[in-house]
Amino acid sequence: MKNSFKDWTLFEKLILTLGLSVTAAVSILTHSTLLSLINGICNILNSVLSAKGKISNYYFGIIGNIIYLYISYTTRYYSEVITVLFIVLPISIYGLINWLKGRRNEESDSVSINSPTAKAILIPILSQVVMSVPYYLMLKHFNSDLLIVSAFGMCVTILAFYFMAKAYTVFNYFFIINAITRMIMWIVPMLKGDFANVPLFLSNLIYLINDIYSLFNWKRMEKQQNQTR
Repeated sequence: MKNSFKDWTLFEKLILTLGLSVTAAVSILTHSTLLSLINGICNILNSVLSAKGKISNYYFGIIGNIIYLYISYTTRYYSEVITVLFIVLPISIYGLINWLKGRRNEESDSVSINSPTAKAILIPILSQVVMSVPYYLMLKHFNSDLLIVSAFGMCVTILAFYFMAKAYTVFNYFFIINAITRMIMWIVPMLKGDFANVPLFLSNLIYLINDIYSLFNWKRMEKQQNQTR
């Protein structure tokens, strides 16, 4: 873990401090649940560390996803429950194993970035386009809220975590879309007067900022990596 917090830029330190501070402050002001606060903290750490290509991001991500699973269930966002339980968690565990195998050296917490072929990108995307209809029908059967947004969010989430597990820079595009989608999902209860999970909305706003930075940082790291080969 000590190696995970070395060579941080000023922006990375600021986004981490801002994320943790805002999540904690809003949680206290809105009397949010402790689980919601812990989830926000874990996801902020997961997001910032993944932007740096640090393997330790997965430890926080897995804990955060387990908590998010419970929160989504109690909020009746069954699409999120199904996505996390059967897809995100298994892919995250696979990603952790894959990143550990692909780290730069045995003592490093950083992963080596892989360059995918066009086929490796297009096939997963097309598979999710095809699966969007079954997702929609399944969510409709479970009477899930925000059907179209939820089905779209499920597809994007799967692609984001899959490409991240493969250590492809392209995963950042899908996390940017995913953050926007989740912001829409969590703002709806707020518009109805339910502010219990405000930290989840704000954390996704911070994710969006960090994901945009992550995209540029991964491109920079990939370019440096290719120059040293």
